[in-house]
Parts: sequence; structure tokens; C-alpha cells
Amino acid sequence: MKKLLVLLLIFSFVLALQASEEGIIWYKDIQQAFQKAVETNRIVFVDVYTEWCSWCKKLDEETFQDPSFKEVAAKFVMLKVDGDKEYDFCTKYQVRAYPTMLFLKPDGTEITRVKGFVKADVLVPKMKEILNARRAELQWFTNIEAAFQAAKEKNCLVFVDIYTDWCSWCKKLDKETFSHPDFQNISLSYVLLKVNGDNSPEFKQKYAIQYYPTMLFLNANGDEVKRLIGFMTADKLVPIMKEVIGQ
Repeated sequence: MKKLLVLLLIFSFVLALQASEEGIIWYKDIQQAFQKAVETNRIVFVDVYTEWCSWCKKLDEETFQDPSFKEVAAKFVMLKVDGDKEYDFCTKYQVRAYPTMLFLKPDGTEITRVKGFVKADVLVPKMKEILNARRAELQWFTNIEAAFQAAKEKNCLVFVDIYTDWCSWCKKLDKETFSHPDFQNISLSYVLLKVNGDNSPEFKQKYAIQYYPTMLFLNANGDEVKRLIGFMTADKLVPIMKEVIGQ
């Protein structure tokens, strides 16, 4: 009995050590991974593998164990997908070779992919490049709760774009105003949140939204500071955004 207890303790220690060495939280559930990505506004790194793929195992044993990979992996949501079991996923992203590593936005849009085995000194710079490009983009939250949490952490206001898919002025706002360099610069002082009015009845009712687009300036507690209704060019909107935060 004592010998069995000792063996169990040793086994538990080995498992704990392996978990510590692993250092990466890998999601196995696709839905949970993307939910986490939406909440944290992070890119999803997907390792699509199979049990019989020797290069997949080599990727696990060498590249994914490299300290430089572990460090940069902490900035992604990490997801493992078994290509033999997740047929719909592989069909959607046209994965035909293993391993395939996908970089996906929180909404599932593909950024790029890497096929086959690669060493950490090749993969890590690619991952950093993707992160840098992501930082250069406007970071729009779509999860309301996550946006307000980010505003509390950043101690800033939330700029809310309330739109609908059928609203042509909303599309014009996206295409012209929100892509303007002056808007992109001032937006760094805010947390940006997009809310689809047709899909968010509670939010729409709470703020009495009647027209699209409507832009709200809210504090981290959700209190309204200011609102703007309708399309505005960047040269009209940006000065208002600066005024609201006292610039």
C-alpha cells in the first residue's frame, strides 16, 4: 500500500512537471477558443493536426517546446484541432495537409496560414509580424462586457458604433471615416465597440437607439457622455472625439 502511494505521488509530480514545462494553454473546444478570443480581442493560433502525422508530433516536441515560441504564444488564443475529427472545420478552411497552422481573427476570418513543420526560429518571427500588423489595425470589440472591462483597465471612454447590416450610411462610416488616419490616431485613446442594433435589443433599448448609425461615448460604467447620430466625415468627428476627452 505504501509503495502504491509513493508511485502515485511520483506520477502526480511528473504530470505537474509536464504541465509546468508545457506552459501553453491549448484549447481543444473550438467554440470555447473563439469565445475567449472575442473576450480578449486576440488572434486564434490553430494547430490542425492528426494522430498519425509524424511532422505534427515533431512540431509538438520541438517547435512548441521552444521558450521563444512559448513566450509569443501567450499573446494568442491557442487551439488544437484534430483534422480527422473536425471535418466541418477543415472543410471550411480548406485544410488538406498536416500540420497546418492557421491564424484567425476572433470572428473566424483567416489572416494567414503556415503549412508543414517549421522550426521556432522561422515560426516565431512570423507570429510577431502578425501581432504587429494586428496592433496597427483598429481594435474593435464586439463583446459588450469585454469592451467595458477593457475600458476599466485602460481607464478610458468607450466609443460605440451602433450599426445594422442594411444601413448604407453605416457602411460609408466604416469605409471612409473609420479608415481615416486622423480617426485611427484619436481612437487609440478610446476602447472601440461595435454593436449591431438588430442583434442587441437590450443594448438598443437601454440607450434608446432609434437611428443608424448612432455613435455613443460611454464611460467604463456605461453612463452616456455624448451621442452623435448619422454619418460624419473624419474632419467633423475627430475634433469632437478630442473635445470629449479634453484634448
